[in-house]
Amino acid sequence: MKKKEAQKLYHSITNIEDKYIEEAQAAKKGKKPVWFQWGTAAACLCLVFVSAITISNIFKSEPPSGNEQTTMPDTTQPPAESCKKSVDEEKKIVPVTSLLASENNGTTETLVTQKVPIRHYQGIYEKVPSVQSDILSQSTGESVSGTKKWYFISGHTDMQYLIKNNNKKYSLWKFICFDASEYPYQDVLKFVYQIESPDTIPKIEINPVTMDNTDGGKAMQKKTGTHIITDRKAIDTIYQTLSSMTCYGSNQWDRIDYGNVETPADAKSSSHQAVQLGRYLTIFTSYGNKIDGLKYTAVSDMFYEFSGIAYNRLSIEQAERIREILDITVESD
Repeated sequence: MKKKEAQKLYHSITNIEDKYIEEAQAAKKGKKPVWFQWGTAAACLCLVFVSAITISNIFKSEPPSGNEQTTMPDTTQPPAESCKKSVDEEKKIVPVTSLLASENNGTTETLVTQKVPIRHYQGIYEKVPSVQSDILSQSTGESVSGTKKWYFISGHTDMQYLIKNNNKKYSLWKFICFDASEYPYQDVLKFVYQIESPDTIPKIEINPVTMDNTDGGKAMQKKTGTHIITDRKAIDTIYQTLSSMTCYGSNQWDRIDYGNVETPADAKSSSHQAVQLGRYLTIFTSYGNKIDGLKYTAVSDMFYEFSGIAYNRLSIEQAERIREILDITVESD
């Protein structure tokens, strides 16, 4: 219904009341009952009320004429919020594995180390084979506090791996140890790896040592096999043990006794001592990193790393629990 027709209808309806009032007055002369008079008036009022509502809705739904301007919502542009990049997009998580060079590409690196401030320590970092500089440049995150050339990997806040920008030539570096003669390994777990509780560790992989590649050593490695630890009690025990350790830094080979790697004089001997009583640990974190530097030997009941990083000997109770978890059997004399 058009606007003019609606106005005409409204005008005719508003005259209903006078018409029916006149008829009611005429009926009064005919002595109609009181209930009839009141019913007639009520019907008139009801009709007027319903009609008024109908006309109101018509006016509301009437589209504007060509000369009228109405502000309509702009649906051609997305909301302002949708134009903003999300936090995840701003800090794209780059997996460390995507930045490491393939083991089969033949890349070799001369040992090069640098120091990076980490809290009240100086962390020693080693340059590692990686992807090309331009890929690393697109994978940098926030800058490391107190430095101008060092960056976190995008999406990471741990400091296991860092990217260095040296005059727009980017390289990848891995944490080795703190530059200190003695410090609690718990500081490494917290400040470098961001492991503050066993809940951060979903699993730990246990592998045989590979320092002996003779036929006898390989046979023992195969017998030992690879094991995955997911038991929460076992992971908690390993975490508590590592948190209690003291690290003596690198080049401490004189402190480390991991056993004999030579072929046993007795051919019937079970195997080489180092392989039989040693294990490599790979700790997986809930944010996707792998910590693969720790080794354990039941020869001296201690953890160590190949760069000569030595740790204190475990207590008898600690050593017994660790041997059981790592499935190491020590034959009594």
